Amino acid sequence: MSESHIRSKRQQRNRWDTTGHEQALEAHRTEYAYLDSIFNYASAPILVWDADFAITRANSAFERLTGLPIDQIIGSNLASLFPYEQIEHSLDLISVTYSGERWESVEIPIVHTDGSVRTVLWNSSTILEADGLTPHATVAQGVDVTERKEAEKNLMDNAEKYRAMVEAINGSVYICSNDYHIEFMNDQLIKRTGRNATGEYCYKALHNLDSVCEWCVNERVFKGEEVHWEIQSPKDGRWYEVNNSPIHKANGTISKQAIIIDITERKAAEEALLRSKNASESANKAKSAFLATMSHEIRTPMNAMLGSLTLLGTTQLTDQQQKYIQDCSNSSHILLRVINDILDFSKIEAGKMELVKESISPKRMLERLVNIFSCRAEEKQLRLNQVITGHLPDYILGDRQRFSQIISNLLSNAIKFTAKGEIKLSASTKTSDQGIMLLVVSVSDSGVGIPPEQHSAVFESFTQLDDFNTRHNAGTGLGLAICKRLVTLMDGEITLSSAPGAGSTFTVTIPVTLSEAPAKAKPKKVILGTARNILLADDEPVGREIAVALLERNGHTVKAVDDGTAILEELQRQQYDILLTDISMPHMDGTEVAQIIRSGKREGIDALIPIIAMTAHAFPQDREQFLSCGMNDYIAKPINFDRLLELIEETCGNEARTA
Repeated sequence: MSESHIRSKRQQRNRWDTTGHEQALEAHRTEYAYLDSIFNYASAPILVWDADFAITRANSAFERLTGLPIDQIIGSNLASLFPYEQIEHSLDLISVTYSGERWESVEIPIVHTDGSVRTVLWNSSTILEADGLTPHATVAQGVDVTERKEAEKNLMDNAEKYRAMVEAINGSVYICSNDYHIEFMNDQLIKRTGRNATGEYCYKALHNLDSVCEWCVNERVFKGEEVHWEIQSPKDGRWYEVNNSPIHKANGTISKQAIIIDITERKAAEEALLRSKNASESANKAKSAFLATMSHEIRTPMNAMLGSLTLLGTTQLTDQQQKYIQDCSNSSHILLRVINDILDFSKIEAGKMELVKESISPKRMLERLVNIFSCRAEEKQLRLNQVITGHLPDYILGDRQRFSQIISNLLSNAIKFTAKGEIKLSASTKTSDQGIMLLVVSVSDSGVGIPPEQHSAVFESFTQLDDFNTRHNAGTGLGLAICKRLVTLMDGEITLSSAPGAGSTFTVTIPVTLSEAPAKAKPKKVILGTARNILLADDEPVGREIAVALLERNGHTVKAVDDGTAILEELQRQQYDILLTDISMPHMDGTEVAQIIRSGKREGIDALIPIIAMTAHAFPQDREQFLSCGMNDYIAKPINFDRLLELIEETCGNEARTA
């Protein structure tokens, strides 16, 4: 083989060696670029550092994790990445990688440039030198779990808050899954049952049953309904309030939360309150019944007494005898006023006092009261003056009777407790802060006055400031109490200004509404001279005789009986123009008689005969009761016989002429 041929072969072999080397280099470059691309564009942050903790490589994900550009990361020390208080601990963790250890989800925090700290879980691997023994570098791949850790922390915080809230509930709490397994029990329930039965069936753990309780409401709760009830435990006899509510879970299922509260003491208090309420209502009914009875027992003899005085007044008497009769009549009316005060007070306390709305001239009403009380003031040589400040409205809406009662009580007290000097009635109007017109009426006296510490006591029931055994003034002590309650019913107020030796001033302030002048009432048309055939029933002999006598003196024919049975028998025997009947009678009372008559079932009795109740029952509800059982009207004892005569004619409905 020639030299040239050998040389040619050698050159060709060199070319082949160079090409293969270049191809190998190119393959390495391609693989490196590929691996570098994977390294840089991996979604997880990757970091490489040397034995001196200097960072030699970092990928884009790590750049995003720290907020630092790559050129600032490369060459920096690992310690610069950690929170200051975590540096020592973090470097201790890093150093173990050089002993061949690997990280498995090691938590090392990284500081971001915005100041936040990112929580990262790292997995690491040690890169060895060519000898396979000496550590050359460490590569670590991380997972940013900051949001997950925060969510876990929030979840734990919420769980702790929920547990703290549940433990603070004054009761036993448990949560039951939709397959009846207990998911949670609070400490109180654990103490009550003696163990933590979480995971067990609720019916077995709580009630020692082998199947779902018959009274179980879980199915209703699992449908989203809240169910509450109270139950008395047959086990210990105590009362419990059970509140069941649905808990909607993230996975779409519903569990039941039950809160069981021991309400034994509350139930006992409620029962005691109910017993007290019932006792109070019974006491009020007993009081009302007592007052009604007392009213009846007092009014019945008073009716006879005043009727006798009326009859006596129609006879020939001397002036002295007429004075005696007048004194008796005055005393009887004082006694009647006492009875009325007691009844009014009872009505107010029972909430049965109803105010009427009518058109009132305040000026005329006050003038009339001054005229009435002037005579009583003159008897004690007192001056009674009326002072009107400014312009009083011509007419207002109000209850004339009750308003007059308030002012009458104040004037009566002023005269009663004043030995010398004057009484002054003042009236004016003003506007409240809310723009409401207020009527202000004051009654002032020059009496002994009232100490400030006793001001509130004067408005209390049955109160007299002077000792009962030594006092010089009669009365029940109800007048001002009634005034106070009537003023309150009118949404007003009553105040007192007084001091010992300086007299007293009571001021009433009431909101008022303007009104038109009332329509003029047509004169009543009755035929007082018409003789009526009257059936009268009363079981009280004296009152019956007096009523017969007074009616007969006015031209009527009267047949008197003493009980309800006799009424029915008499009505079957004879026709009468009208029936006047007492209510409280033996065997059969007046209301039962009226119902039998109106039923039309008693043969021979005119079911439409006019009936007037003539009774000592004087409560307002009595009138409604009498009318509801068929009576035409009602007149209270002691009877005003002039009014009774008018009422007879009005009820009989005759053709009229002016009385």
